[in-house]
Amino acid sequence: MRYIIIGYGNIGKKRHQILAENCVATVDPNNAEADFRKIDDIPPDQYDAAVLSVPENVKIDLLSQLLSLGKHT
Repeated sequence: MRYIIIGYGNIGKKRHQILAENCVATVDPNNAEADFRKIDDIPPDQYDAAVLSVPENVKIDLLSQLLSLGKHT
């Protein structure tokens, strides 16, 4: 399974270490170390699932978007 991590702060970085080569990209609008700034910048056929490491107030919108694409979250 190919994962993306959304939110590349302390928790996202820890999850990135665990997923290792199964993590194909990281997304974070505020962290220059992330691969992408927005989830829309990654073609949906490039990943199977997303790990959300974001504040609660943005999770619902991201979950809705990912589920509409048929992605595991």
